[in-house]
Amino acid sequence: YLVTADEKISERLATALLYGIRSDTLALSRRVTDDDLQAFTRLVPLANYSLLRQIDRPELPLSFAQILARAMKRMVVKDRLVVLNLGRVKRDDLIVQMADFCLQFEGVAWVAVAGKLGGKLVISVRNHGMSGDNAGEAVKSLFADIGSAGGHRNMSKAVIPLRAWRRREGTTRDSQIESRLRELFSAQIKGDAEAGAVRSASGRNGT
Repeated sequence: YLVTADEKISERLATALLYGIRSDTLALSRRVTDDDLQAFTRLVPLANYSLLRQIDRPELPLSFAQILARAMKRMVVKDRLVVLNLGRVKRDDLIVQMADFCLQFEGVAWVAVAGKLGGKLVISVRNHGMSGDNAGEAVKSLFADIGSAGGHRNMSKAVIPLRAWRRREGTTRDSQIESRLRELFSAQIKGDAEAGAVRSASGRNGT
């Protein structure tokens, strides 16, 4: 739109747009369109790469080390799923970084990491996008009735007022949030897999 309107693209705007394209397409490795490539090519010479590196790798507060250590002690991979609740955090990007980190472990296909930020529960979801997995649809199905939820096949996010979570689930204790999220995502993933198997069998049978 900016190019078509012959608008000047500032360095800061180019940097933000370039980061957006990179993050949405997983560094041009997921569902890339010709428009993405043209925009990327146009933005590359305009962006501030020092600023882009800071956005890509924001500094972590030292207090997060303790949160990370406690979470890692509880980390369990069950049915290819990892679920963690970090408790109180100062920034929502800490939740996102933790989700990205956990997805790298062997045997992990789905990750759901939650944290309390102000009066809200923020849940970041990641998967490898294999077969019928869809992180965006999963959070919509689970949380759209009590908060904002959505995203892409590989990554999604839900932001839920704690009072809405308490009203539906009965508690906002950290340990119980984590166990409930594990129940919800386990059932959701299993249901999606079973539905995918049914669709696949129907296709083979020509029905």
